[in-house]
Amino acid sequence: MPAPESLQSGVEQPLSSPLASSLGHLLRRTQQLHTLHWSDLVGSGITGAQYAILTVVAAYPDAPRTMVDQLAALDRSTSADVISRLEANSWIERGRATHDGRRRALTLTPPAQVGLHVITEQVRSVQERLLRDLDEAVRDDLIRLLATVAYADAPKLRAEPPANPGAGVLPLPTTATHLLRRAEQRHQRLWSAHVGGAATPTQYAVMCALAGRALDQKTVSSLASLDTSTAADVISRLRRQDIVVVTPDERDRRRNVVCLAPAAHGALADLTPRAETVHRELCSPLDAEEAERLKSLLRTVSLRSGSALSHGG
Repeated sequence: MPAPESLQSGVEQPLSSPLASSLGHLLRRTQQLHTLHWSDLVGSGITGAQYAILTVVAAYPDAPRTMVDQLAALDRSTSADVISRLEANSWIERGRATHDGRRRALTLTPPAQVGLHVITEQVRSVQERLLRDLDEAVRDDLIRLLATVAYADAPKLRAEPPANPGAGVLPLPTTATHLLRRAEQRHQRLWSAHVGGAATPTQYAVMCALAGRALDQKTVSSLASLDTSTAADVISRLRRQDIVVVTPDERDRRRNVVCLAPAAHGALADLTPRAETVHRELCSPLDAEEAERLKSLLRTVSLRSGSALSHGG
């Protein structure tokens, strides 16, 4: 996935208000950067969801399938697809549970037991690069706060001790890779509940970036924390819905600028309270000071690390 312009440029772009104070937006921005690091250090051979399944299978031998899905933070359908791909690539196999021969369980293949240790070190490197601007104590604080948000709907899973502590894998409840995905999933559920089909989070981000001003697409991409391709697609969809208008720039008619359509200001005003409700519920496991602390740390990670990445750090 291409980096958003603000991550590519090496320049710290200010986030557009109210995005600057939106935990959901900061999670997405940090997840984008994480994806870039994953692509660089792990590659396309294993996805984050696949690593989560492999980790659970290694750390919780004979775990029932439902428990595997819950610990890996995957719904049944997605989990089935991930497991099928891992089976096809000879990473896992199905067999009889050790203590209950009537039940089938997932196990790592012998080559996977070796390969998983290699991938675990790569994932560790992803987390190290993502959090390199934070000292150890601050990293621990970020992980604690992020886990509190990510596991708000499933606190027992966060405390579930591994049945095989010697598996040599990263514990998911303290791994940024897993916590970012789980926290984003919680944000998506809340967005669906309170905003529904009125707008997607990325559409809302573009609308916020355009509030009260006309901007070129590159600037919209930067302020909304979207790569240029995604920004173009979102703007195209909003244009078809008569929410944005694309016109020649009066100062330079060789280029176009984007602005909200007159009627869209009312739509944005209607969406904003619902987006704020999503934000409040997403932050609800934290007190006010903790919520501000988490947002501040995510800004540090996503802005400063993005600049370092652009320089090949």
